[in-house]
Amino acid sequence: MAKAADTTFGKLRRFNGVMAVLHLVQGLLMLFFSGYGNKWPITATHLEFDLGTQSLQPVTQTWVRVEFAYLVALFLLMSAVADLLISTLL
Repeated sequence: MAKAADTTFGKLRRFNGVMAVLHLVQGLLMLFFSGYGNKWPITATHLEFDLGTQSLQPVTQTWVRVEFAYLVALFLLMSAVADLLISTLL
């Protein structure tokens, strides 16, 4: 029974290693081919007291604008790191 489990885990480690390489290549290609595209704002909202109405009003501020392709590439690169850790350390 232990041999079947070792075979299954070996295949799973190999699969995660292949997926790590695939995610890494996809992430790098996404960074390479991304042009100036759709930039999304990263915002924060906080409350400020309005003296005119004597109430708290929400105020939204834009911190930074991030290109959407960079966010997708970041997700792919994080997936590559997770797959690499699973295939080597666990």
